[in-house]
Amino acid sequence: MTRSTLATTVGYGILAAALLACLYLISLAPLRLDWGRELVGGTIAVVAMLAGLSAARRWTSASGRDSGDKAAEPGEPPGSAPVVPTADSEVATLSTRESEVLQLLCSGQSNKQIARSLQLSENTIKTHLAHVYEKLGVNKRTEAMAVAQRLGLVSIRDW
Repeated sequence: MTRSTLATTVGYGILAAALLACLYLISLAPLRLDWGRELVGGTIAVVAMLAGLSAARRWTSASGRDSGDKAAEPGEPPGSAPVVPTADSEVATLSTRESEVLQLLCSGQSNKQIARSLQLSENTIKTHLAHVYEKLGVNKRTEAMAVAQRLGLVSIRDW
């Protein structure tokens, strides 16, 4: 068991013990008070709310750590900023075929037209484009075209 799992288990155990103690004390309340059921229901609701808030805080802080050190634009969720490669980074690893597909993409051809030009299947073109998008750090054709132009992989003449 890891330390965080053990701490979580102990925490929930203490919470359960506290809830049982409250329920036991409340079970004596109807002898003295007239509002025992409401108190039990309220206590359970408060404990459940606190447990939910605690879990939500842990999950959101955990997902914040996974986003890395990417800077997002103001108004965007953290970790949503695209990673734009530099010319000498991963872009240099574009294969010859990926470069050809990128050139044809920037010339405005559809996947079907690129497949016909290179005598490949459309699915193969989609696979090459997925690799190009990943290496350029983009999600769309237009973003790939803009990044390719900015990095000098294609020129406006090719468009």
